[in-house]
Amino acid sequence: IRFPALALAVLTVLLCAACGTSSDTPGTTEAATEPAASKLTVWDAEGMHYALVRPDELPKSVFKAAEQLGNRMETLSGIADVYPESDFVMMGKTLVDDNPEILIGLTNRSASKAFYDRLPESGYGYTVTDRQIVILGRSDNLTVLAVQAFAAEMLPSSGVKTESFSIDIGTE
Repeated sequence: IRFPALALAVLTVLLCAACGTSSDTPGTTEAATEPAASKLTVWDAEGMHYALVRPDELPKSVFKAAEQLGNRMETLSGIADVYPESDFVMMGKTLVDDNPEILIGLTNRSASKAFYDRLPESGYGYTVTDRQIVILGRSDNLTVLAVQAFAAEMLPSSGVKTESFSIDIGTE
């Protein structure tokens, strides 16, 4: 009686190994997990995936910088009408705070406010979260510098149409 039980146990172990089961939990297979996205695809052959968003009220210099960024992205992507939209939300409407957006300046989005709070007193820069790109400075002039830095450091420098553009999450 011991021999058949031992043979059955060995056969079970061999079958489990051949089926690709986990040795940690006999009889179950390891679930295949997809790796978390490590890049944001801003545009590709399917179109522009991120809207440019700016504060509703802002000085002309910041608006012009946001507009120039949109123009540069139009040229690089070949997609028309990449225009900075206002962050204005009509009364009675709900602000959707995690849309795929490129936030320019201190918008009403929580990602803008969080990055602004992290910046030093005379700081500027950009950061890439899992859903948004935030570009801003602690003043209007510094926000213009942040937009210029993002364009120079992150966008393709060729000046010609690029099929797609992705950026690493966590870039600062």
